[in-house]
Amino acid sequence: MAKKPLSRRTLSRPLIVVALMLVGSAAIRITEGIGPVMADSKAAMAGDDYEVASCPTEPELDLLQKSLLSREAELMEQAKTVVAREAAVRAAEEDMAKFQAELDAGQAALAQAEADFAARVKKVEKASETDILQLIAVYEAMKPKDAAKVFEAMSPEFASGFLREMPPDTAASILAGLSPDFAYSVSVLMAGHSAGLNASN
Repeated sequence: MAKKPLSRRTLSRPLIVVALMLVGSAAIRITEGIGPVMADSKAAMAGDDYEVASCPTEPELDLLQKSLLSREAELMEQAKTVVAREAAVRAAEEDMAKFQAELDAGQAALAQAEADFAARVKKVEKASETDILQLIAVYEAMKPKDAAKVFEAMSPEFASGFLREMPPDTAASILAGLSPDFAYSVSVLMAGHSAGLNASN
């Protein structure tokens, strides 16, 4: 019995099956090769060049909150310290201002007291000068011998002061009536006073 020749359809079926098997095998190998590559890629992304952000855990959040609260308390204490120092500075400035005001008032009172004292001294000096001038006028009106008796009862310094204010002829008449020793002492004082005035001029 003669064999019938194989048709193209009959020949193509095994080829198709073999091709499908080859394609499946290749797909499996390709899949097996991609797996390690993807794993290596993920490992590289998780390395130093690419960091994957992770959410903090609840204990970490509690620790962070406690740290923030502690820092806030420290800042509050520092703020209280600053406020206290500012209050102390203001109090010191107020005390200094009061002290300066009291010092100024004391200086003003002292200046006024000095002015009053100077005015009184001037008034007393003027009154004394007036009294001295009046006494000099009285002594000038007296007789030289009577005036000499009054001058003998004075100290040489006091007597010379009166005689210096008198006219020269009146003073000479009174000196003539004094005792020699007293007249000498008065004359020395008068000469010394005149010499001092000439030296100052």
